[in-house]
Amino acid sequence: MIFKFFLVLFVFISFSNASEALLWNEVKNSNNIKLLELFKSKYPQSDLIVLANMKIAKLRKKSNLIKHNNIKLFQYGKYRCNRSVFIFNQNYSAYYSYGKKRYQGIWTTNGIEVKASFNMKNQYNIFTLKPYYNRYKVYKNSNLYCITQNRR
Repeated sequence: MIFKFFLVLFVFISFSNASEALLWNEVKNSNNIKLLELFKSKYPQSDLIVLANMKIAKLRKKSNLIKHNNIKLFQYGKYRCNRSVFIFNQNYSAYYSYGKKRYQGIWTTNGIEVKASFNMKNQYNIFTLKPYYNRYKVYKNSNLYCITQNRR
């Protein structure tokens, strides 16, 4: 009788570990926090909980960085930098003005950072806007130029 109990217990533990391993193999390379939370709730006594918690913390830090920057996607519009003004239109045309000088150019984005190219006195200058908290750092030809006053 005791032997049957231990046999059933052993089979149950083996199946539990096998299903745990299968689920872990599915979620370990995932970037989905909900899947990792599911693993934690399904196997709260697992040895892999530490790894799941580390992965969740890493993913949350990455997502909080974007939320902290208050920027999910770049929005076209007007951005002020000291005495400079950048205007980005929907049709990917850009305007840069400094004092009375105004230049026309084009812009592209990867969703967060923006690159704008302007022909100034027959010399191309590239401005890059990178998220910085709820503003942008503006780089002119890879050198820090200014920080926008506000997002729009």
